[in-house]
Amino acid sequence: MAETKHAVVRIDNMSGTKQPTCLKNAKFYSSEAVAAIDNAQIVVLGDKLDRELYKATAPAAANTVDDLYLVATPELFYDTTRTHYLTEWENAADTAIRLYKMVPGADCFSATKEAFDGTPAKGKFVGFKADSTKLLIQNAKDDKSFGKIVAVETDGFGNGKYEYFVIDVIAPAAAAAGGVGG
Repeated sequence: MAETKHAVVRIDNMSGTKQPTCLKNAKFYSSEAVAAIDNAQIVVLGDKLDRELYKATAPAAANTVDDLYLVATPELFYDTTRTHYLTEWENAADTAIRLYKMVPGADCFSATKEAFDGTPAKGKFVGFKADSTKLLIQNAKDDKSFGKIVAVETDGFGNGKYEYFVIDVIAPAAAAAGGVGG
């Protein structure tokens, strides 16, 4: 039986690594129930569940790029009796996940092909669609675009070799008219 490969994320240059206001903690909900979620997915924040814990859900049609957060929880494997690979990691249901606010023109992250809805390639734009946490591949920039794939990199070796699609966070088309983003 083939194991499901999960998305892998690299937080290459995300503001949340130095700026705590760009970092949040949440539990992911799907249809009002806590659910598992891969890293390198896009969510929006809802109500506070606790002092520093929010409810996160898939974006809705009414959401904008400014509402989005990137799921990037550190991968912690507790079973040390065997080798683990990052594609085995999934954020379990009912556990806290780490979220990064995306800052146009400043941030950059990378994700493996499992994170995308569509076929990623250098030069393609990345956006979101309602009711999906996947990174949506786009041929042209629009008001739902938040990134552009600027490079493809391979890292690691053997079963731990991953192909990453490097994404610069950009302003959406509507905001780009004022000269912001890429």
